[in-house]
Amino acid sequence: MLKKKSFFIFVVFLLVSLGGGCFWYFSLPSRILIPTTNMSLQAPFGYKASLRFPGIEDTSTNGSFTINRFPVQAIGSLGAMFASRERAEPTLNNRGIALEGVEEIVWRDEKVLLFRGTQKNKDSVLYEKWLAVFIAERPIMIAFQEPRPGKLSKQQIIDVFSSLIQEEAF
Repeated sequence: MLKKKSFFIFVVFLLVSLGGGCFWYFSLPSRILIPTTNMSLQAPFGYKASLRFPGIEDTSTNGSFTINRFPVQAIGSLGAMFASRERAEPTLNNRGIALEGVEEIVWRDEKVLLFRGTQKNKDSVLYEKWLAVFIAERPIMIAFQEPRPGKLSKQQIIDVFSSLIQEEAF
């Protein structure tokens, strides 16, 4: 009887361990090449390449990361506009975004500022908004939005912005 009980406990332990391992594996972020661009992002669990815009989205939470590429001529103006909180805040306010803070990451050995704030939509739903401009061969703007309270933590959002890779010349 003791052998059967020990074997049963072992089998239950094995199944729980494997199940937890499978959940851990499938919850890892996956790198997604963004359609119509040469960029990829490490997408959080639940996010897929969007069929509606260049970026990734989680349709169950209405969360999205959009990628916009600008002409090379915009490097100076976008770079200057988003060089500091003081310069970016009026532009963001004009677009209805209340700036709450600024985070900093390093991309290609350069400092990139992540502007975070909130914005209400036409139905008065409050959205978390993040925005960053990456200066490369052409400026790249990434914007994140998700209704508050959101699914993603602050660190998960920062990790997605930090994961930007230009895959090849486009």
